[in-house]
Amino acid sequence: MSLITVLRPDKPEAERAAAAAQPAGRVPVRPGATLLLIDNGKSHAKIVLLMVAEELRGRLPEIEHVEVFSKTSAAVTVTDDEARRLAEQATLVVTGLGDCGACSSCSVLDAITFERLGVPATAVITEPFAGLVAEFAITAGMPGHHHVTLPHPVATRQDAEVRALVAGVAGAIVQQLTGAASGAEAAPRELSAA
Repeated sequence: MSLITVLRPDKPEAERAAAAAQPAGRVPVRPGATLLLIDNGKSHAKIVLLMVAEELRGRLPEIEHVEVFSKTSAAVTVTDDEARRLAEQATLVVTGLGDCGACSSCSVLDAITFERLGVPATAVITEPFAGLVAEFAITAGMPGHHHVTLPHPVATRQDAEVRALVAGVAGAIVQQLTGAASGAEAAPRELSAA
């Protein structure tokens, strides 16, 4: 039997604020950078994340390495030991795919874990779960932590359509991870980035 940690978005604001943390600093990406993808194992998660990596490498040529870490379940977070080990080698982190309640929450919590370790991170989720992950970001002590959203569902879409959707949020991901705009599309949009 495994241990389940319950995070309560409905905790009083004072209790949430006690766990507040600062996100990782945003600095220019240097040559030799490693992009770490945290694949939660959901249907199409790895495909979507690899498409994200392809887009980011086109926009950030400093990314020379892409590593994929596949979790044992979408409903668990990366362990502290795993996160510390992975953070030592990662320059940027993208987690996902959040397309249900538990996997969306765990994806944003994974991103926040890396932020706490000094590695800029973001999560890819689907639209219906944007409010949920915003609440979990507050609970995790990093209110306003960003993520990007794709239309729900992703798993039933053709790869060409998913690729176009990912291209539409890639600029926002670059901005979230580096603080630098990647063209006009980097500005958050109602349906593309939160």
